Amino acid sequence: MRVIDINAGNWHTIGEFYDAILAAIGAHPKHGRNINALLEGMVWGRTATLEPPYAIKIAGLKNAAPEVDTYVRDFQGYLAEARKEFQQSKGHDVDVTMEIVS
Repeated sequence: MRVIDINAGNWHTIGEFYDAILAAIGAHPKHGRNINALLEGMVWGRTATLEPPYAIKIAGLKNAAPEVDTYVRDFQGYLAEARKEFQQSKGHDVDVTMEIVS
């Protein structure tokens, strides 16, 4: 499995989260910068070049702006929900995870 390490320690805006994640999954430069668009790319594989399986590990989140920390943690939950929806729809899981390591 491919592991993508991202350091969130200097993130001050939610836009910086999107900058890092979209670059990591190989999204098109005009990729949507919202939760639904990001889930499309990561789970459903419609808008990114990186294909599962992969794990994104976020380090340094405790040093990010509080609103960024909350947003990333919320997104982690949305990703888990999207994987469940994918599994119900397709009959198999998609191995894409996001782990907050610090």
